Amino acid sequence: WGDHYTRKLADIFAVQDEIARQITDNLRLKLSGAERQQIAKRYTDNVQAFEDYMQGRSFIHRRTREDMQTAISYYQKAIAEDQNYALAYAGLAEAYANLGTRGYMSPVEGRRKAEEAVQKALALDENLAEAHVAVGEIFVLFAPFNFPDADRELHHALELSPSLAAAHQYLGNSFVIQGRLDEALSEFAKAHELDPLSAIIPRASAAPYYLRRDYARALALLREANRLGPPFTTVWEIGVYVQNSSLDEALAELDKARQERPDDPILIFSLGRIYAAQGKRDDALQAIKELENTDDKGLTHSLFIAQLYVALNDKEQALAWLERGAAAWEIRWFLKDDPDWDIIRNEPRFTNFLRRVGLAQ
Repeated sequence: WGDHYTRKLADIFAVQDEIARQITDNLRLKLSGAERQQIAKRYTDNVQAFEDYMQGRSFIHRRTREDMQTAISYYQKAIAEDQNYALAYAGLAEAYANLGTRGYMSPVEGRRKAEEAVQKALALDENLAEAHVAVGEIFVLFAPFNFPDADRELHHALELSPSLAAAHQYLGNSFVIQGRLDEALSEFAKAHELDPLSAIIPRASAAPYYLRRDYARALALLREANRLGPPFTTVWEIGVYVQNSSLDEALAELDKARQERPDDPILIFSLGRIYAAQGKRDDALQAIKELENTDDKGLTHSLFIAQLYVALNDKEQALAWLERGAAAWEIRWFLKDDPDWDIIRNEPRFTNFLRRVGLAQ
């Protein structure tokens, strides 16, 4: 396992073949025939397509709008080089799904584009684990949520590729939403072992602790994630800082992030959430106005606005914006258990809403 390989990029496929042979030789008694074929499988013979795909992978893991758009550009270049490159289509599906659920693209458009891409990937290779992860991801991220099918797809991905960190990560995400927090933490631990340099995994691992109200543990994991990648790439993160009374730290992270992402709706929302926690109602309302002014292309940021009204203890406005978001399918999993929503959790309109979108217990 300690061997090193120094070759030109043009020789990358020869290196892959050599590594695959050594692995299968060393593990011959432990690997099934299907597993040996999976290790040796080559998804493209085009060096430029491979390089573009790997560039896309390097950007997709950062999860900012700009990075995911850059990833899409690289995946599209890879497909232009090799139209049968199933992995690149699976990458596109992952990127569009994340854009559509983070306030960067209409959820309707994000889901449509993600489904189109993953269908192409599966048409090219029905046994591509990354494509089944993308299908599971769509079921997990978009309403109406479908957790049985999500879990089935993600387990199938792990049958096809047991060492695929993303499959463990998204299975963990599914378990978080279902309230199966111990199982979620187990999946995140497996993902971290397989991909210890990923910023996504410690960030995801913070969610179960946040929902358990273990804010100190959640914040420690967010700090680890922020050392590995950009901060505030998910909506619920700011709640960890607020509940932990770490507003100064959050403001410092936001100031750095806004230098690169000044119009990022997650950052605008997060700043408004801090203002609400500080009792600066007018400033929080200004953040709401800023989010309203970004209403275009079918994207209303209704859930961001609803959550800020919750933080301002304006239940009626919060519920009205929540319903508006439902009409545009702007619905996210954190609604069910996020402590930020506690003040309206027992409101009949809220519980009925959760039931309609598949988030009820």
